[in-house]
Amino acid sequence: MLLIELWTKAVKAQSGSWKVVGSMAETETSDVSHLTVSAGSGVKFVISSPKKAPLHTFFRRMTWLALRKLSTK
Repeated sequence: MLLIELWTKAVKAQSGSWKVVGSMAETETSDVSHLTVSAGSGVKFVISSPKKAPLHTFFRRMTWLALRKLSTK
């Protein structure tokens, strides 16, 4: 699944509780990282790597609405 497909799926699946909507793995590096996308009260991205601590990013609903407006200009 492509990143934009995961994003779209997560935006549509938002609800009062968090659930994983999909993931993808980086395959062409020596440090294979995994991206997990979740939907809940926003959209959450978690990048995990065997060599580094996980990176969490959360987009509240208002944030992605602003991003959507910018992308249509």
